Amino acid sequence: MNEGTGNSQSHEEQNKTEHLERVSESLFLIGDTLATVGGIISYAGLLLDFEVSRRERIQEKMEEKQSELQQQQLDQQLEKMQKQIDQLQKQMKKQPY
Repeated sequence: MNEGTGNSQSHEEQNKTEHLERVSESLFLIGDTLATVGGIISYAGLLLDFEVSRRERIQEKMEEKQSELQQQQLDQQLEKMQKQIDQLQKQMKKQPY
């Protein structure tokens, strides 16, 4: 009778060991999966940072171009006004007092 109980206990121990091995493998796979997901999230964060930086540089360039365009427009207006002043001065010199 002891022999049957010993086999039963041995079989039970083997089942527990196999179960623990399966649980251990499952936990390892879960940990590996979480590490992969963490890596993907980290990579996505880097891509997002890169995109934000790229958009900021584009925005800065657009602002610079806008500023340059405004300066050109102001320069053109100033040039027109200077020509008008020159013409008025010429007309004033031609007219007798």
